[in-house]
Amino acid sequence: MHSATPASRPRTSTVKSHRARPLFIVLGFTLAFAVFALIFSFFGGFLGLSPDAFRTLAAVLIGLFGLMMIFPRLQERISACLVR
Repeated sequence: MHSATPASRPRTSTVKSHRARPLFIVLGFTLAFAVFALIFSFFGGFLGLSPDAFRTLAAVLIGLFGLMMIFPRLQERISACLVR
């Protein structure tokens, strides 16, 4: 039996960031929005929501995510507001 649990051990990662990491981030965003779009297209018709409104909302969200990646302080401020 070990005295230190995995949560209490210090994290010493020797793994460096992979150079394909930005590609995986973009693919993750793309996949997430594609799945959300499929779900919306299925349930949006039942709820009577406009596809144009969804497109506008998606464009605003993608733009906001992009700005948060460019300006980390913006991300910190938005995160602070959402955590409260």
